[in-house]
Amino acid sequence: MSEQLTVSHGQIEPEIGLQIDPLCSLYAQVRPPAYNRYQTNELCKDELVDWLTFNGQQTMAGRIESCGTAFIHLIDSEGFERYNRLRCKNELCPVCGSKNSSVHKRRVGRALIRLLWNGLLGSFVFTLPAEISEARPSKDKINKLTKKAWQIVKKEFETPGGLSRVHLMGDKPEKLRIHINFLFPLLNADNRGMVPKEKIETVRNLWTATLNKSFNLDLKESNFKYGFADVPGKKVNKIKYVLRPIVTAQKFLTLSDDDRHYVLSLRKGHNTRWYGNLSNAKYKKYLNERGVDVNKLENEVDGLLSPVTGEKYRFLGIVQEKDLPRHNLRWLDGDTLVDFGTFAFLQQGETATHTKPLIKSKRKVLKKPSTLNPQLTIKF
Repeated sequence: MSEQLTVSHGQIEPEIGLQIDPLCSLYAQVRPPAYNRYQTNELCKDELVDWLTFNGQQTMAGRIESCGTAFIHLIDSEGFERYNRLRCKNELCPVCGSKNSSVHKRRVGRALIRLLWNGLLGSFVFTLPAEISEARPSKDKINKLTKKAWQIVKKEFETPGGLSRVHLMGDKPEKLRIHINFLFPLLNADNRGMVPKEKIETVRNLWTATLNKSFNLDLKESNFKYGFADVPGKKVNKIKYVLRPIVTAQKFLTLSDDDRHYVLSLRKGHNTRWYGNLSNAKYKKYLNERGVDVNKLENEVDGLLSPVTGEKYRFLGIVQEKDLPRHNLRWLDGDTLVDFGTFAFLQQGETATHTKPLIKSKRKVLKKPSTLNPQLTIKF
C-alpha cells in the first residue's frame, strides 16, 4: 500500500516522517507565478484584471480583458481589404504595454515624424531622488517639475521644440523611481555634432537647484543623464526607449497596493507632452514648411493607406475575431490581416502592377511577407 502524503507549510511530509525539500514539493510546483517577470501575458492579464476589478476599476479591467478580440474592417475603392486589430491602448495591458507592440510602434512612428528630420537628437533624463519618488509626489507637482525641466533645456539649447515623457519606475521592480525624459532636435551643436561640456554641467546644476527649491532639500548634485544621437539608427533607438510604457503590467504587479493606487491616480491626462514648434497645434505647419509630408506619413504609420492604390482606406465596420474570413486573408503581423491581392503586391514590391482582387483564394503568394509596406518611409 502506498504511503499517504500530507501538505504542511509548503512541504510534503510522508507519514513515515521523511522531510522533502520545499522547492521540490507539490505546493512549490503548482503555486501561481504571481509577480514573476517571466510569466506569460495571459497569466499576467488574469492577475491584473482580478486586482483592478477587486479595487473598483471595472471599466479598465474590462477593456484590458477584451483587448484584441475585434478588428476594424477597411477597404479601398478597388476592393483591397485590410483588418486592423482593435487594441485597448492601455499601457498597463500586458500586450499593448509590451515592447514592440502595435501600440508602441504607432507611438514611436508618430514621434519619428516630429524628431527624425534633424541631424542631431538630444536625450536628457532628469531623475527625482529616491526618497521623493517613494513619497509619491502629486500629479500637479510632477507637471510643474516637467515644465521647469523643459525651461532649462530650452534656455541652454537651441531647439524648435521637443517631447517629454515621465516614467514611474526604473529597471528594477518593486520600487517607484520617477524620472522625466526629454527628446529634442538640437540646432546649435558645432560642425562635429559636439556640445560644450559646460552646457551639460549648467543643466545639471540648474536641475539640482530646482529639486532643492521644490522639495526643501540640500542636494550638492542630482541624478541627470544625457546623450546625443546623429545617425538614424541611434535616434530611433532613443525614441523607442523613451516611448516605452511608463509602467509595465509585470512591474506594476510587483508594487505595493498603495503604490499601485498611486500609479493609477497619475494616469489621468497626457503623460507624453510636446513643446514649442513641435507641439500638437504647430508641428504640421512647422514640418510641412521643411518638406515633411506629415499627413501622408501619419496615415502610413496608422495603417490607413492602401499600399496598392495609395489611397486612404474606407471604414466598413467592426468584425469579431471569430467572424474573420480567414480563408481569404493573410497575416502581415499579429495585429494586421490583408487580402491575397494586397499581400501579393507587397511581396513583389513597389514596381508591381496591380489588378482588382478577383478569386483571392486561388492567388499564389509567398509564405512570408518581406515587408509590411514598401512605400513606408519611416521604418522601425
